[in-house]
Amino acid sequence: MAGALSAGMKSRTIEARISQMDERKIFSTGEIKLPDSTVAVSGRGIYVVAPKLFEPVNLK
Repeated sequence: MAGALSAGMKSRTIEARISQMDERKIFSTGEIKLPDSTVAVSGRGIYVVAPKLFEPVNLK
């Protein structure tokens, strides 16, 4: 699966993408580019799917 996001902000471009998906991990990368396409900031992240954290909680 692949995903991508691009957005413009005051002469800057933000690009983000899902670079890889494993069983429970999602790997992503992204950049903020200047008007001349120079990369000003880059980053990457690893997100873990944890559905049990979002199950309803029964407090009685």
